[in-house]
Amino acid sequence: MPITREKKRQIISNAAKRLKKASIVVFTDFHGLDVPGVTALRQALREDGIDYMVVKKTLLERALQDAGYEASGRLAGEIGIVIGYEDPILAARDAYHFAKKHKETFKVLGGIFEKQEVDASKILSLAIIPSREVLLGQLLQALNGPIGGFVRVLGGLERRFVYALEQIKKKRSTP
Repeated sequence: MPITREKKRQIISNAAKRLKKASIVVFTDFHGLDVPGVTALRQALREDGIDYMVVKKTLLERALQDAGYEASGRLAGEIGIVIGYEDPILAARDAYHFAKKHKETFKVLGGIFEKQEVDASKILSLAIIPSREVLLGQLLQALNGPIGGFVRVLGGLERRFVYALEQIKKKRSTP
């Protein structure tokens, strides 16, 4: 049963509204993925505040144009879109991990990041960036390293000075 024009307009406007708010959009090919697999993907993404939509390519291209993106027409296969709003790296990471688990049926094709179209390698490079907490810990460790070394050097100088004073005291006290 074909989709009516009104239903198509609703799909395009809903997708365009989401795409305008998105910080990242990841295009995926889900050919061969079964319904439980798609449901598991949607649930995992929903927990992180990320949307997953399956839209016909022609409607997706119109929604991309309505959202202000250039539709390249390079999308092939059955297209699903992962839409991240808050943390673009989290959306890329979730899509990447799901693609790793389902190599045969789910592939990352590319996406839109910082309002520019990017290929799959850029999305995958975003996905392997450590989480914010890990990066903050690494930064803190890098900032603390030189300071800790400096404190240890100063403590060593103090110990050596005290040790030298002890030796002088022993020499003077022995007859």
